Amino acid sequence: MKTVCAAIIREKGMILVSNRPASKAAAGKWEFPGGKVEPGESFGDCIKREMLEELALEVIPLDVVFDIIHHYPAGAIRLVFLRCLRKNGSEPVAKEGQEFRWIPLKELRELDFLEADKALCELLIPPEDGNSL
Repeated sequence: MKTVCAAIIREKGMILVSNRPASKAAAGKWEFPGGKVEPGESFGDCIKREMLEELALEVIPLDVVFDIIHHYPAGAIRLVFLRCLRKNGSEPVAKEGQEFRWIPLKELRELDFLEADKALCELLIPPEDGNSL
């Protein structure tokens, strides 16, 4: 089973999401940006590398907020979500032809997310009482 890390970057009530580029499986689906963990790589090192490769974004990984195993038709993946901070002055740039957006948490349901990411979306969307992860 492959392990994938994804970044949860929240700022001022917004969260960073990106879509899958045309060159990748599930093109056009939305996801939290990240990618595959390389052999011997820590989750923190993975997310720093992936964010630079995909979005030219420097991040500081903080902690794991959600960890899920999801079964796709092609096989299972372990998806580890890390809360990250964006380094001062670092701005995202789409390096793989993908789109990215800063959106309010309440709008997460409006995007067509990858199945593995949907469980986290439900945890992040603020309930009526305003409490969320």
